[in-house]
Amino acid sequence: MKYKRGNFLGIPFIYLEELNLNGFIYGFTTREISKEEVLKKFADSGLILFTTNQIHSSKVIKVDRRSVSEETADGLLTNEEGLFIGVKTADCLPIILIDRDNRAVGAIHAGWRGTFKGVAMEGIKRMEEIFGSNPHDLIAILGPSISVCCYEIGEDVKEVLENSFLESILERERKFYFDLRKANKVLLQKGGIKERNIYEISLCTMCNRELFFSHRRGEKGRNIAFVGIYKENRL
Repeated sequence: MKYKRGNFLGIPFIYLEELNLNGFIYGFTTREISKEEVLKKFADSGLILFTTNQIHSSKVIKVDRRSVSEETADGLLTNEEGLFIGVKTADCLPIILIDRDNRAVGAIHAGWRGTFKGVAMEGIKRMEEIFGSNPHDLIAILGPSISVCCYEIGEDVKEVLENSFLESILERERKFYFDLRKANKVLLQKGGIKERNIYEISLCTMCNRELFFSHRRGEKGRNIAFVGIYKENRL
C-alpha cells in the first residue's frame, strides 16, 4: 500500500492511502514538526493527545481524560471519543491497533526490548480484556521505523533475541541486523490478528533523513504515531 501525506489540525503526517477507516483518525508525523508543536496543536484545538513516559516495557494501560500523563507505559488504549493517544519514536516501531466493531484503539511503542517482552501481544490481550475485542477483527498498522538494512545489533542483543526471533536476525559481513517489523508481525499474528489485517508503511527512519527523526543518526527529535476515535473529518 502507498502512503499519503495528510494534515490534521495543522499537523503534517503520513498514512495509508487505501485503508479506509471512517470514524477513526491515525497518522505518523514527520520531521516537519516537533513533538512539542504536535502537542500544542492538539491543545490549541481543544483536543487532547495523551502520551506517556516510555520505558521499553510490555506495560499497556487504558487511558481517559482523567488519566495522568506522567505514568509509565509503552502501550496506550482508549475507547473515549475525541481523546487521541500517541507514542513517541525515533527508530523504534510504532503500532496502531483499531477495533472498528467495539470502537477502541491502541498505540504501541516497540523497540527490541519491548518486542522481546511481547508488548504487541500484550496490547492485543488488553484490548480483549478491556473492550471485548476479537483479535481476528483487529486492524494493525505498523508505522515508519528503522529497517533491517540499518538496524545493526551487538552480539549481546543477538543472544537475547535469537531464541525467540532467530528468523528476524540477519547476518551480513560478520555483523548482525534485526528485522523489527518482521518480528512484530509474527507477534501480532500469534496474538490472533489475521495477516490480511496487518498493514505497514515500510519506510526506514534511518534511511529517510528528509522525512523522519532517527536516534541512530544522533538526533534528539521524536516522531509521533497518534490515533483517535473521531467522527469529524478535519484532514
